[in-house]
Amino acid sequence: MRPYILPVVSLAAAAFSLSVSAFEMPETKVSMEACMSAALAQVDGEVKALKLEIEDGKPLYEFKIEADEGHTWEVECDAMTGSIVDQSREASRNDPEFRSAATVVERDARARALAQFPGKVSSSSPQIANGKAIYEIEIDGADGKEYEVAIDAATGEVLSSEVESDEETIYEIGD
Repeated sequence: MRPYILPVVSLAAAAFSLSVSAFEMPETKVSMEACMSAALAQVDGEVKALKLEIEDGKPLYEFKIEADEGHTWEVECDAMTGSIVDQSREASRNDPEFRSAATVVERDARARALAQFPGKVSSSSPQIANGKAIYEIEIDGADGKEYEVAIDAATGEVLSSEVESDEETIYEIGD
């Protein structure tokens, strides 16, 4: 285990033991440490934050990793299988990797997301997710729900969408 993982693991273990009585913990088959090792095998760096959440009924560990090259990545690991299911980093509009792939302007991506979920865009950001340039768009829906929509910055295609819920986060450590 890398030495810089220990403070996060210790902090997580302490918070986990304190919060067990406050939350009904989901069943997991893979430990947080095993998922953290899998995440760090994908992105070399230091874990700055982690959380356990339920997404589409499945428990996931999400790690925020500050990579050696200076980017901050979010890596999600399936807590039942240990598989990495998502890996993304924020990008600027001038990021060379993002610019080389993006043909859709952000305004058009927002319009596509709002066509699917009417409301008001609360934020949007260019990202590199699983090797693709995307726009991650968050919407305060007209129906009172919050939505997150991923739009392919090369094609304008809706890649994914989900209803956001604070109740899905079981515990969170870090920034």
